[in-house]
Amino acid sequence: MGAERGRMGLIDEYDFRLGLSATPKRWFDFIGTQAIYNYFNEVVFEFTLKDAINTINPATGRTYLTPYRYIPKFVSLEGNELEDYIEQSGKIVRRYHEAKTEKEKDECAEQNS
Repeated sequence: MGAERGRMGLIDEYDFRLGLSATPKRWFDFIGTQAIYNYFNEVVFEFTLKDAINTINPATGRTYLTPYRYIPKFVSLEGNELEDYIEQSGKIVRRYHEAKTEKEKDECAEQNS
């Protein structure tokens, strides 16, 4: 809903609104995030990942989500991959800092994700 096209559906004609999202705060998208919060107002209920893993569902007697272990696996980039990563990252940073509006900054981040 926060993306530029999605925001076109945030119209005032609706009498009732219900927004369900795992991620109402959009990463690197202040404009989209603000549009969502302006339209739906505030977050009225949160159920965190920690809650879902640790809270017992009274209907089943088990937690809502299966507990899991998060084990990151780090990888190294090959020479060409690392050079490309550095080059692309530099382009993103330059375009971002040259952007004059928040919309241009959001577009820069979206185009390169």
